[in-house]
Amino acid sequence: MHSKIHQFWQWFTHNEAIFRNEHTAEKAKEMLDNQILSFGRFAWGIDKGLQKSYAFRFSPNNDKQLLALSQQIVKLAPNLPMWEFEYCLPAEPDWDFKFQMLNNLIVLQTFDAAEWQFILIEEEDYRVSIEIKADNLDTLDMDDKMIAISRAVNKLVGEELRIKEVYGVKPVHRFDQRDEEWVYPMTEFRERFLYFIE
Repeated sequence: MHSKIHQFWQWFTHNEAIFRNEHTAEKAKEMLDNQILSFGRFAWGIDKGLQKSYAFRFSPNNDKQLLALSQQIVKLAPNLPMWEFEYCLPAEPDWDFKFQMLNNLIVLQTFDAAEWQFILIEEEDYRVSIEIKADNLDTLDMDDKMIAISRAVNKLVGEELRIKEVYGVKPVHRFDQRDEEWVYPMTEFRERFLYFIE
């Protein structure tokens, strides 16, 4: 695997100017898809960097084995003057809880996760199950609801903590009456989750 990773970074270094050019975005996407998917079912993205001009991010798609692999890949990344590399999606502390998705009628719709509620449940292996009541997602099918709440959790606590500490995330229509005293607004999710796992 080491030699495959080194070959990838040699290839990336050779082609990185293409990935920085907005006029070659489609070509870059196809090239990177082919390379990265050869490692597994990763997602990826290019964004503005914090320390450098560009950030290349792997996403292990909430998969523990892929997280270990993406950590290995980024550990072997070259030091390029315009690029920083991340092995999973970081938390977004300044996220405003709003996001857009296509609804069932293929119309782009804005949703506000600040309207949601959640409970945290400790499982036998000490990981956390998360139930989220999101009444404003009724125009999405179940798969898209799952994507929406999964993205929200990743944005609030980051993908690494999500993979290591979360047993499962699911949308619910109502909470069990016995859990009502543990229902909180989604705006408190980050602080309550971090406290819960300590």
